[in-house]
Formats: sequence, C-alpha cells, structure tokens
Amino acid sequence: MASKQAESGRTAAPAPRGRSRAHAGRGVVVVAPGGDEVRVLQAALRGQDVAVLAHATAPAGADDETTARAVVRALAAAGIQERRVVVLLPAQGMTLRQVQLPPAAPEQLSQIVAFEAQRHLPLPIEQLAVGYQVLAGKGQDANGAAVNGKPSAAATEALIAVIRKSELSRLERSLSEAGITVEGYAVDALAAVDACAPSLGPAPNGKAELVLAADGGCLHAHVLAGRSLLFSRSLGLDEEGWEVDLRRSLATFSLSHPEAPIYDVLLFGDARPADVGRAVGGEVRVGRLDATQGAGLAAPEAWLAPLGAARQWLGLGRYAVLMEPQGWAVADGARNRWQVLTASVLAAALLGGLVTWRLDAQKREAAEAAQAVKLARQTEQSGKLLRRLKRERDDLQAQVSALGVSASPPLEVLRAISARTPSDVWLTDMSYQEGKPVQIQGTSKSAAQATELLRALDGNPPFQRAELGFLRSAVEETLPVTRFRIDCYLPEAPVAAAVVPAAPARSPAGLLDGTAEGAP
Repeated sequence: MASKQAESGRTAAPAPRGRSRAHAGRGVVVVAPGGDEVRVLQAALRGQDVAVLAHATAPAGADDETTARAVVRALAAAGIQERRVVVLLPAQGMTLRQVQLPPAAPEQLSQIVAFEAQRHLPLPIEQLAVGYQVLAGKGQDANGAAVNGKPSAAATEALIAVIRKSELSRLERSLSEAGITVEGYAVDALAAVDACAPSLGPAPNGKAELVLAADGGCLHAHVLAGRSLLFSRSLGLDEEGWEVDLRRSLATFSLSHPEAPIYDVLLFGDARPADVGRAVGGEVRVGRLDATQGAGLAAPEAWLAPLGAARQWLGLGRYAVLMEPQGWAVADGARNRWQVLTASVLAAALLGGLVTWRLDAQKREAAEAAQAVKLARQTEQSGKLLRRLKRERDDLQAQVSALGVSASPPLEVLRAISARTPSDVWLTDMSYQEGKPVQIQGTSKSAAQATELLRALDGNPPFQRAELGFLRSAVEETLPVTRFRIDCYLPEAPVAAAVVPAAPARSPAGLLDGTAEGAP
C-alpha cells in the first residue's frame, strides 16, 4: 500500500467535519472556480460573523490545469499567502437531496448515508464522494444526537450531496501540482443560502418562504420551512429560458407540497427584481445583507456563495454540507522531465491499447450479448430463491409460534427473534456462548430493514439490549443486498444460563444457520 501511494502521489486527507472552530484562528480561504471567472476570498471569524480579509478574481480556465493556474493568479492578485483552500462545487454538477434516514446513532450515520447515496447516484460506494448535514428535528439536536439521552423514534432528516470521486480527484490533483492543498469542499447553492440566513430573521411558524440568491451568474432558489430545506434548484441567469424552468419547478413543488404554501419571496444578490418577479409570477422583496456581513467587500451581494462557504467552514452555517478532500499531494522534486517522459510513454501505450480495442470490438459485443442473457437467467433464479426463502421463513415462524408457552428457553429465544423479524429480512445464522451475547446474522434488501429489526429487539424480552455488530453491502446472485450482525444481550440470571448451551446454537429449520439450500 505504501508503494502505491508513493507512485500515485496520494496521501491521507483529514475530514473537514468538526474542524471549523480549530480553523477559526487563522480563518479560511474559499476558491470558487465556476463560471467565467475564478473568485478567491479570505475571511476570519469576528464575533458571530465573518470579516473579509482579502479577495480577487481572475479569468477562468477551460480545464482543470488552466483553472489551477487561474487560482494561483487570483491568490497573488489578492495578496493571499495561504495555500490551503476550501473549494466551492457547483450544485448543477452533483446530486443534492433532503432525505429521511432510519433512526441510528450518530456514529452509524455515515455508513447509512453511504447506502442512501447509492439510491441517487447508482455507482459503487468507493466511487462516490458524499457530504451530509443532519437537520435538527424532534428528539434530536443539530448533530443528530438524542436530546437528554433519549433516542427519537422518528426518522432522521438530513441533507446529502453526492458526486463522483473522480471529478474531485482531477481538480485536486491539478491544484496540488500548482502548490495548492484542498482542505475540503462546499456546495455553492447551500453556501449562498447560508450567506443570506442571518438577514432572514426568525423563521415563520408553519410557513414556507422562497429565498433566491443570485451569485456568479447563477440563481439559487430555495424553499425554507423552519430549518428544513424543502426545495433547491440552481439556474444559469445567462441561459435562455431560465424563467420558464424556475416557474415550472415552483409549480411542481407546490403540487408535491400542498402543506407548505410559499407566503414570501426574498431576493438577494445582483439579479434584477423585475426579471425574477416575472419568473415567479408574484411580488419579490429585495433582501439586504446585515452591515457586519462581508465587511471588507464593496459589493458583498456579489459574493454570496464564497461568503456563505466561509461561514460554513467557520462553524456558522445552517446547511453546511462539507465534503472531504481526496488527498492529492505532489512530492517535492516530482515535477520534472521524468514526468514528461512518463506521460509520453503512457500516451503511446494508450494509443496501442486503442488499436487493440478497435480490433476486438465485435468480439466484445458478442460477449456482452451473452452476458445479458446470463444476467436475465440469474435474475429469474434470484426471484425463485427469494420466494423459497420467504416460504421457509414463514414455515419457521409458524413452527416456533406453535411451540406455545411450554417451549424450552432456546426455542423461546428463536420465537422472539422470528416474531420481530420484518419482511424482506432473512436470518442466516444465530450463535451463543455462555457469557457472550446472542449473535444474529442475516441479509436484507436495505439497511433500513436491518435497523428496524435492531430497534424491535433492543430492550424487548427476552433481551436486555441489542447492538449493531456490522452493516455492509453485498451482491448475492446479482441481487444487491445488505448483510448485518446484531448482538443481543440476555439478562445475567437466570435467563442467560438457560438460553443456549456453550457451543453455538443452530436453528431447527436450517434457515438461521445458513444450511438451507441456496441461502445467502
């Protein structure tokens, strides 16, 4: 592993989450590379807001390399010596959603968010860069922790942003070659609304408001209801037909959220109120930033997204969906002629590979057609397997229920587990050793069903408590599933001594110990 890192030039990157107060002393440098120009802004924490120390712009580049050089020019023009930056990503290039997650402990949220991200960008988890922000709700604080130590039965509301890791790696590598280190990423649309948040005043109870933030040639539209972000859309003000797109999006929102009618429209930034008023079909109020916001900027309304990103990084943001860097770092002395020679050799190899690929094109097409037939057959077999497992599970539940109150303690444990197992969850193994918890392993269609079983077993007889051992994704006969293990703790006496013998116990139906034919 060490040699591979040395060859690729990658090093481990720290996470931006939870680092804001530690960085408050030296402030933050925000880079916004989108649009026709690159904008850089250096800010520091001053009381409960940020003060701008320096800022500048430079013409944007057409690719990552020229963009990196433009960032260097902008930093030099602003007189900024710091080379550790936070990069603003355009919301148009990622998936941004407010989602409902199953109840879970804060330390389990990142794993559940990763599963949720695959629903919106169906790629392997290792290819996705994910950021999230828990929205405080009933029974939770802003970090998703239980209030007064009591967990909430309600689902967790969170904002998630998903993008391909490869897109971040390319930009980060170009910046690293220019001597710039990326500390983290923020989303321009959410940063813009966080720049406007201090000027919005207290949230109206039970009402929704449309906040429009025009920044860098983009119009970011958000519908806020309390702390929830019900709607988010970014449009290019230079694009033809943006008014129609905005009007159509707001009409769709009104139909899907009849309980949250928009009662007020606020516009921040440099867009013309008359144009925006025609687009939304109603009166638009022009919002102004507080006097303390953007101190040091002649026109702070033109720097909404960079200002908001600085607020988020310094711990003042409401919708701070921050992403981790990929950790690219160029070693000293590595940028030399040897790199040019290596690149030439790689280009020649790629050219040879392209010729070979063209010659084998017909053979690959035939193989793909055969693979498609095989996948269709495997899908049919998977359906039969699932139906058979359901029948076996139902038979096992019926057998355990028929045992009655006179059943021995091990069978009572099996009956308690079987009765609380939700549909689409298949238990594959149960084992117990004296002095240790009962370990239950199984497979489900999604992580939410596994956490539902965890809640059903936690604190309910005959178990004293239940904990999640692991939760990971897998593929069984081309079917994506979630594997899990739950550790169930029995009371110390007398139940713990009578539940199972010292050797691992196995279920009578062969389903829980994985001996059933074709069981995952």
